[in-house]
Amino acid sequence: MDDKLSKYLEELKNDTILDQLNLEEMQLKLPAIKAKYLKYLFTHKEEMVNLEELEKKAIIEISEKIEKEAEVKLSKITIENTAKNHELIRKIIINIKKEHLYIELIEKALNIITSMSYDIKNLLELKKLEIT
Repeated sequence: MDDKLSKYLEELKNDTILDQLNLEEMQLKLPAIKAKYLKYLFTHKEEMVNLEELEKKAIIEISEKIEKEAEVKLSKITIENTAKNHELIRKIIINIKKEHLYIELIEKALNIITSMSYDIKNLLELKKLEIT
């Protein structure tokens, strides 16, 4: 498994542990935890945009190189398909897919954390009812 993915999963595991003794403390920490994941989310979205731009530029550059080096006239589609199979483009595409995976995980983590605020609120109300 990817190191970054493992890191995020471990953080999520630690950030979502609820204990009856620390419910109020956890409720106070939730905004900071949510902010942390939002930072991760936008960092990865920015990286994905950068990678997509890099892919476009690399395809153009590789296509131009293929066209110049070709001994015969090639169609634009053939040139573009050949460029897309270039090792550099394949590596960029793999990185884009990883960014999609990180983004999906972080979005799901944010959903879990958002629902935790309601869960904690309900648990605190139940705790109050048990006391009275």
